[in-house]
Amino acid sequence: MKERPIIFSGADVRAILEGRKAQTRRVVKNSKEFTEWGADVSEAYAVDASINSAEFAFLVAGDHGYTDAVPCPYGQPGDRLYVKEAIEGIFGCDARYVADYTRIVDSHPEGWDVWKDFRNLPLRFIPPHFMPRWASRITLENTGVSVVQAEADGFDDSGKPYKAGDWLWNIEFRRVEK
Repeated sequence: MKERPIIFSGADVRAILEGRKAQTRRVVKNSKEFTEWGADVSEAYAVDASINSAEFAFLVAGDHGYTDAVPCPYGQPGDRLYVKEAIEGIFGCDARYVADYTRIVDSHPEGWDVWKDFRNLPLRFIPPHFMPRWASRITLENTGVSVVQAEADGFDDSGKPYKAGDWLWNIEFRRVEK
């Protein structure tokens, strides 16, 4: 079992905390091998689930006759995902989650100071990308991975845009109580 980070917006964090969200969709990115063929994952016409060694991946076949295993960056069923979300400093070493303004109390390491450690950020807003692992309050268990093709233009749960026909990871999960 591996543990990996996953970023969610404030609205998605609230939905997870309230038990209303149990899946996320993220754009499938091109692998290095795929682009070396001069191709793009959006050109794929067949996607099949496959376990390739210890990595959960999907086999992609395109018009150029190539196939490639595109590993899922969110792991495989049984792996854990820790949620990264925006936090903001209140004062000293005190901080709160932006999604619902819950304070981060006594969970930070000794000597952590949001004002010192993030002094270059305006208003001491700490984007999810920079949220330390210890500050994650939500752990998810990956219960299923699939790939779906988008039917219309839109945005995935991380805010990345996609077009109709693009491939999306569909990650199902359940919240793990600590």
